[in-house]
Amino acid sequence: MKETIRKIEAFSGLDEKLLSKIAATAITCSYGADETIIREGEVGIGMYFILRGRVGVFRNYSGSDVRLGEIGANEFVAEMALIDEKPRSASVVTLEETECVLFTRDTVRHLLEKYPSLSIRLVRVMAERLRAAQDQPRTAAAQPAAVAASGASGASGEDTAAADAQAASMKNAIEKKMLDMFEMLYTAKAFTRFSVAILGCPVEGSGADALEVIRVGDVKAVLLPASGPVELEIGAYGAGQFQLHVFHPAMFGDSGPRALRFAPEPIQPDDRFTLSLPDAVLTRHARPDASGGQVLPVAEALA
Repeated sequence: MKETIRKIEAFSGLDEKLLSKIAATAITCSYGADETIIREGEVGIGMYFILRGRVGVFRNYSGSDVRLGEIGANEFVAEMALIDEKPRSASVVTLEETECVLFTRDTVRHLLEKYPSLSIRLVRVMAERLRAAQDQPRTAAAQPAAVAASGASGASGEDTAAADAQAASMKNAIEKKMLDMFEMLYTAKAFTRFSVAILGCPVEGSGADALEVIRVGDVKAVLLPASGPVELEIGAYGAGQFQLHVFHPAMFGDSGPRALRFAPEPIQPDDRFTLSLPDAVLTRHARPDASGGQVLPVAEALA
C-alpha cells in the first residue's frame, strides 16, 4: 500500500514515516460498473483517490439525476468530506469497474494536526478542484465569445461589459468558495499551524514570511506561519478596489469562526500595504510622490 500512496502526487516526496502512517490508514475499495460510492444527502466518511476506472457525479433535480461531470484515474473525490460532516451535495456512481483508495475523515484529521505539510497538500488538492470548476464555464463560453468578437462592431461595447460582469461574478464566487474552504479547515482544527491572507485582484502578496501562494483565478491565498509575529507585503499592480480577508487559528474559538475582513480600499498601481500578524494590523505606505513617507492606517478590521 505504501508504494501506491507514494505515487499519488499529493503525497509524493513525504518522508517514509509519514507515508507509512498514511498507508496504514488507507483502505482499498473495488467497485463494479454502476455502483454508488457516495450517495447525495448522506454524510461522507472520507476522501477517495481513484487508482483506475471512472466515476460520474450526479445531482437530483426534481426527481431526475443530472450528470454534473466525470472524474477519472489519479483524481480525488469528495475531499471536502475530510473537513466537514455535512450531507454530500451530489452522488458519485461508477461508470466502469473502478478501484479507489479511501482516506477516512477521522484518521486523516489526526494526521493533518500532526503533520503541517500534509495540510498544505490537502489545500492544494482542494484549490485544484476549485480551479477546474472555474475553467468549465470559461471553456463553455469561449466559442460564443469568439463569435461575438467577430460580429458587428456596434455590439463590441456590450460584449465587453458582459464579459467584465461575468469575470467579476466568477471572481466573487471563487473568493466565497475559498473563504468557505478555509473556514471549514480552521473549524475542523485541520489548519492550526498556519495563517491565511486571501487577496483579490489587482494585488500580489509576498515576503520572507510567506510560505506558499495558492491561486484560483484572480484570487490568491497566501499561507503564513501562525506562530510568532509575521508580515506580508502587498503591492498593487493595477487600479481598482483592494479587499483582504485574514484567517488565524486564534480567531477560531468555542464561539465559532471569526475571520477578519478589511473594508474595501481604493488603490492605484504601485500602492503598497503591510499586513502584520497576529495583531491583524493593515497599513498603507505613503506613495513615492507623497511628502513625509508616513505609514497610514487603513480601515479597521471587521469581524
